[in-house]
Amino acid sequence: HFEIIDTELKHANATLGEILDYSRMAEPKAKAEELGALVSAVLRELPPPKGVTLKQVLAKEKTLVLIDAMLFGKSLGHVLRNAYQATAATGKAGVVNVTTAANGGRAAVEVFNSGAAVAEDVRAKLYSAFNTNKPRGIGLGLAFAQKALARMRGTIELLDTPDGAAFRLSLPLAGP
Repeated sequence: HFEIIDTELKHANATLGEILDYSRMAEPKAKAEELGALVSAVLRELPPPKGVTLKQVLAKEKTLVLIDAMLFGKSLGHVLRNAYQATAATGKAGVVNVTTAANGGRAAVEVFNSGAAVAEDVRAKLYSAFNTNKPRGIGLGLAFAQKALARMRGTIELLDTPDGAAFRLSLPLAGP
């Protein structure tokens, strides 16, 4: 019974931590950071689950963005975990693609998953706090990402795809 209690206490502590991180989000300490290195670090920290293949296509040129590395890392982590979960939920082998690019004074990270598309009725509340359809989810991942990115003059958007789902995180490039 102690193992069950320990597991549930860890889950409760993690849940409370997520709520506090969202509600007490610190002001970003934005500085010039290399986007590819930040994305690579997040991908190393969050390997894909069994049955999910991670493919990454990072821009060859160095892309400097003006962001808070910790807030960006957590935001991308939330989007990546959602992509892994959506892909794994299909019960068959799938793929998550992560790409980076820069264009017109902005940089973008796109995360595509071959899981189910985002249902129309879910789209309206997609970035609302505590909105989830996961049994043990708290519904703060995309809300956190939107709030954090907005504080860094960035955005997150759901992209229309013929299958699966894709999100684009857009960030301002650092000056010359």
